[in-house]
Amino acid sequence: MADNSPGDTAANAHIERIRALFDTTPSSLMAIVVGVTLVFLLLWSPVNAPLLKPWAALMMSTAALRGCLWLLFRASHLDLNSARRWEWGYALAMCTTGITWGLLSGPLYPTDPVEQVFILVLTIITAFSGAIYAAASRLAFVLFAIPTVVPSLLQYVLSQAEIYFMPGIIATAGCIIVLMNVHHALYRFANKQLRHSAETEALLAEQEAIFQTVTAGIAIVRNGIAIKCNTRLGEILGRSLKDIQSIAMTEMLVSADDADTLRAAAQATLMDGKPFHAQLRMRRGNGSEFYADISGRRRSNDHRGDVTWLISEIDTGKD
Repeated sequence: MADNSPGDTAANAHIERIRALFDTTPSSLMAIVVGVTLVFLLLWSPVNAPLLKPWAALMMSTAALRGCLWLLFRASHLDLNSARRWEWGYALAMCTTGITWGLLSGPLYPTDPVEQVFILVLTIITAFSGAIYAAASRLAFVLFAIPTVVPSLLQYVLSQAEIYFMPGIIATAGCIIVLMNVHHALYRFANKQLRHSAETEALLAEQEAIFQTVTAGIAIVRNGIAIKCNTRLGEILGRSLKDIQSIAMTEMLVSADDADTLRAAAQATLMDGKPFHAQLRMRRGNGSEFYADISGRRRSNDHRGDVTWLISEIDTGKD
């Protein structure tokens, strides 16, 4: 993941946008295989074979190119400086795929009306699929959509009788507008989600930094066992964090009465949302005892009953 330092959320969102873009590669390659298969099944004929075979080879070559680019991306270190270059690489690879799809409406454009309708429908489906796979990048979508859609729509308009020429242009313009609106909506949604995710990660990183640097020991306790604690608590108790998370908090108290007090507080006072505070004797990992200032409060809006405990050592002048 990208760095999550406060103030860098915009940069982190941009980096995650490129990562999300490449994450669609495997499913888009599968879509290419399905599309090529459909074209072969519906357009294959002895007449079409001399052009259809090279077209299929070219399409699979572009798919292999995008697969190699995806593998290189996964092995690389993504940062803000390289993110733009990777976006251009992805967009150009999408462009080669779009050009190859567009060839179906060029040299391979069939004369049979049924097959022409198939090409038109396939082109529209492909274009809308591209709007999904390139939802995180306007650049990649434009470079894919133009060579994919324009040849087919031109063929559709030019093949209309004169009386239907203007309706054909209107239908074509409407299709392009809808396609652009769909991608715009997907792009805004994807970027909003990525920005929110980056802001959340930055906030969590900041909270974790505070959690680990406060002078008091902190433990988040569920069912009497610490599920998370900071390093300061380990220093106070003289135990590893793993040990603390495997022992009930009450077992670290010296007195059985103190243990009963802590249990009662967790089960009653804290469950009502009221804070708890007491000074109790605790035992370190080496067996030595000390007085601890313990306060706790149920975590707000937590249906699991998690309790946050703050533990500080009271300086009595001796161990």
